[in-house]
Amino acid sequence: MTKKILLGLFILLMIAVSIIAYNFYKNIKEPVNKTTFEAIPINAAVIIKENNFNAIYNKIASSNIIWEELVANTSTALKVKNQLHYLDSLLSGPFAPLFNNTPILSSIHLSGANNFDFIFYLPIVADVTESDLIQKIKNVTRKNTESRAYDGATIYTISTNNTDKISLVIYKNALVFSYSNVLIEDVVRQLNSSNNLLSDPTFNKVINTSGQSEDGNLFINTKYFSKIITQYVNKSTKTYLSNFENYTGWTELDVSIKPNSFTLSGFSFTNDVDNYSINLFKGQKPQEMELLSIIPSNTSFIYYYGLSNSKEFFANRIKLLKSEQLYFNYQKYLDELASTYGIDLEATFLSNIGNELALVITESQSDVLLNNRFVIFKSNEIEKTKETLSAISKKIISDIVVQPMEFNGYTIKQLNIPNLFSNLLGKPFTDFEKNYYTIVDNYVVFGNSENSLQAFITNYSTKKVLSANENFKEFYDNLSSSSTIFIYNNIARSTNLYKAYGAADFLPMIDEKIELFRKFEAVAFQVTAEKNNLFYNTIFLKYNPVYKQETSSLWELELDSTISATPQLVIN
Repeated sequence: MTKKILLGLFILLMIAVSIIAYNFYKNIKEPVNKTTFEAIPINAAVIIKENNFNAIYNKIASSNIIWEELVANTSTALKVKNQLHYLDSLLSGPFAPLFNNTPILSSIHLSGANNFDFIFYLPIVADVTESDLIQKIKNVTRKNTESRAYDGATIYTISTNNTDKISLVIYKNALVFSYSNVLIEDVVRQLNSSNNLLSDPTFNKVINTSGQSEDGNLFINTKYFSKIITQYVNKSTKTYLSNFENYTGWTELDVSIKPNSFTLSGFSFTNDVDNYSINLFKGQKPQEMELLSIIPSNTSFIYYYGLSNSKEFFANRIKLLKSEQLYFNYQKYLDELASTYGIDLEATFLSNIGNELALVITESQSDVLLNNRFVIFKSNEIEKTKETLSAISKKIISDIVVQPMEFNGYTIKQLNIPNLFSNLLGKPFTDFEKNYYTIVDNYVVFGNSENSLQAFITNYSTKKVLSANENFKEFYDNLSSSSTIFIYNNIARSTNLYKAYGAADFLPMIDEKIELFRKFEAVAFQVTAEKNNLFYNTIFLKYNPVYKQETSSLWELELDSTISATPQLVIN
């Protein structure tokens, strides 16, 4: 009898677990009404899904320091805040019964040449008519609405409490509105089209793997998102960032909001058909970032590759160059060097690059960054690499022969090959002219001048390295210790970096808001390659107003005793 009771309880428990699991699975697989996704124009740069808009808005508006600082100091954030506040007041008030517990979608689109706008989407329950909704809007807002027919739908325009106007459409079981009339027309055309986001297999895969994040989900299309980013950079930098447009297709990120930070994490997908640049890293295993133990503590920017198989990475790069019709120039460069100097750079130089490769930029006191840029790679056989680089250097015939120099026990040499990194490594390894180099532990460090390498060596010798910086260590604790791609930007140390690459109309704001920049510690973008063409992404932004400018010196000496007086200036 006892066995039968236990068996019955076990069966009931399994049924209960199955019901719970089914509902959880259903919530993940069907995060929002299908029609609202079908309404999103396919040129969306970002899609945001909020399961509880009022809760997340209140969380950001009342307890997030980052949002408070941006709203208080930038017109763009203030504009977005006013729009969201108006939406919150409607959804938490008069319209709450209609859309209670309804997930809300919003999308961001390029609007004009140098702007972007939001669209908001809500599913409509079956028993609510268009005329009922419009009448309720009139009653609540106490504003008259203008209307016009467009492609089978009616677009309504209504004034807000500010000078702005909202355009909205109620069409095919969706209520959609925006502060941009043009974008609402795009929505109508999209709803009348048979081709929508749900027709994209990659986007469907992204939807199906997204979780139920308490703070929402982001879906990013790099093709269109890159166009928004490039609004803020100068013409030459737009060319520099052009590869980002083809980085990957859709990426899903779960949002986590804390009072002084934002974390976004989720997957990107790739395939064997599209020529996404992320395919360079297929099959690569993430690497421990040991490079952090040699680079200066005042580093403002890192662009890092962790390569478990560098030979395969460069083979993939050649495939990508061929697919983009860029291989001819690459091979022409190699052939010219082979003909002129008898050097096979692929067999000699590239074969020495081990499991870490990075571009590093340190904090600069001006917007001229040449002497603050370094290309660094780790060698698996450093003695062999020393011999190889010396052999290459001897073959280069130059009018100006730079003799090796000794500094604090390190030898600084020159590899006088023009356009070396831009041709062999591509973007972002550009803007190197002189190619001075030294060996630090198992790393080869290239710089644009002897002085820059001397400063690098001094920082390393005096243990002023990034891995020893307490603020960085606390920041880095929020990320994985191993990476396939790691992009780090210390915002507080980058005002002159932004001036070097920013758009002209953006530059005055940097000087005007310099104290705001220095309240943000850093932002990092980390990618780790997974199996089955998956790449796991983490974006972490932290507010931490602890900026302190570090002095740079060409040499420092550690004394073995206390000093009896402060240094005195004398005239020779």
